[in-house]
Amino acid sequence: IFMFIFKDKIIESLNNAGTDTAAVTQAYSATNLTLGLIFSLLLIISIILILSRKVLGVYIYFLANIADIIIAIVQKGFSASVLLGVILPVLTAIFIFQKKEIYGFRSKNNNINM
Repeated sequence: IFMFIFKDKIIESLNNAGTDTAAVTQAYSATNLTLGLIFSLLLIISIILILSRKVLGVYIYFLANIADIIIAIVQKGFSASVLLGVILPVLTAIFIFQKKEIYGFRSKNNNINM
């Protein structure tokens, strides 16, 4: 949000300092900032739903992460930084899988005649 509001002032300051602003302008274009804001809001909403033990939050979280990774690969190409962005969703998937009964996912041990 900060970059979206103060983008013009930051670019003006970099121009005054004699710095090339082409990379900054491309990285912080309105489209990139809007996509980043949308994905941030989706992740915040999904985390709130996950903490409320709703299955919808799990689906939104992983769909938003997958879409964010795909967009990052399309925009920047595949790199090690993309792999670093996968660590937290993988850990989240492991922990949710361990406690899948809490979120309403079926477990293999749902046998009434135990």
